Order: sequence, then structure tokens, then C-alpha cells
Amino acid sequence: MTEAIPFLCECADPGCTAIIRLSAEEYNRVRADPRRFFGAPGHAAPFRESLEIAERHATYEVFVMVGRAAEIAEPLDPRPPT
Repeated sequence: MTEAIPFLCECADPGCTAIIRLSAEEYNRVRADPRRFFGAPGHAAPFRESLEIAERHATYEVFVMVGRAAEIAEPLDPRPPT
């Protein structure tokens, strides 16, 4: 069994403290694209103009930044391009 690691929700609310538990593999799969983030279910709703829901899971959602938000997110990603 793969150990679940606690991550802070990556929604756009700076005050959000929701914890999302993902395996290292899940995290790396989601974040392999600098426009993709994960968050607690429903946390993306207030920000629909800047993102689209890409996946829904029981304990988290994956969302993709679009438009200007994507333009900002891509160069800020600290991981080297794959």
C-alpha cells in the first residue's frame, strides 16, 4: 500500500487550510503539468473564470488553470520541464 502524504489544498483562497492526502505518485502525476493543481472538492467553484475541473475524486479535485492564470502559473513552476 502506498502511504498518503498530507498536502495543503492548492485552491486560490489564500486562507484555505484544507488538507488533501495523496500518494507521492498521485501528487507527481497531477503536478507534472504546471497548470494543474489539486484542491478540496468545491474549492474551485469561486474561481471558475480562471480554471476548469479536469478530474473529480472522492477526496479531491484536479483543476487546470486557463487563460491569464495559466500564463502566470507556468513560469512560476520550480520543477524543470519534462
